[in-house]
Amino acid sequence: MMNTRIGRGLVCLSTALSLAISTTYPSDAHAAPSGEERSKRDTARRYVDAGLAAQQSGDYAAAVDFYLRAYDLVPHPLLIYNMAEAHRLAGHTADALAHYRRYLAADPKGPRSQDATSQLAPLEKAEADRLADEARKAEVQREAEAAEASARQAEEQRQADETRRAKAAQVAEQRRREQAESDLSLADTRGRSKQRGDRLKLSGYAAGAMGLAGL
Repeated sequence: MMNTRIGRGLVCLSTALSLAISTTYPSDAHAAPSGEERSKRDTARRYVDAGLAAQQSGDYAAAVDFYLRAYDLVPHPLLIYNMAEAHRLAGHTADALAHYRRYLAADPKGPRSQDATSQLAPLEKAEADRLADEARKAEVQREAEAAEASARQAEEQRQADETRRAKAAQVAEQRRREQAESDLSLADTRGRSKQRGDRLKLSGYAAGAMGLAGL
């Protein structure tokens, strides 16, 4: 079915390219094409043949490129239609829609106008579905990124809290050690003072005893 349509397009396009020269270069409708015009036409036909061969083999990007080269030489609307077909077969709905509409604007009653028109509605739906699917995927991506950012922020906060707690514990331990050392120092000072007091008391007792003995 697809090959039949492509074949009909080739016959129609080949004939159209022959006729297009007189309208594309209307210097004299009854004059024979110039050497340059014949060269452009022949080159355009070769590009079209190469494009159709690429399209039948599934190389749609190459097909579009060949059609575009032919169109640059002979800007015939059927080449726009062929580019639309290649984009559609490649799944490029937006590009296909744009080229079908461009073809219909250039040749609204052309040989492929009905085919082009019949493709608009399904392609518009496919493009709307594609955009909606992309929007859903983008929303899912945004939600995933937001969740990841939230988890990362929570982890950073947890690590910061742990760092603060560890630092507070170190400060508390340092203060405890300093207090313990201070308490030991104070106890040692008090112990030495008590010992001196006791010695003084003993000395006083001894002096008193000696005084009494002298009496």
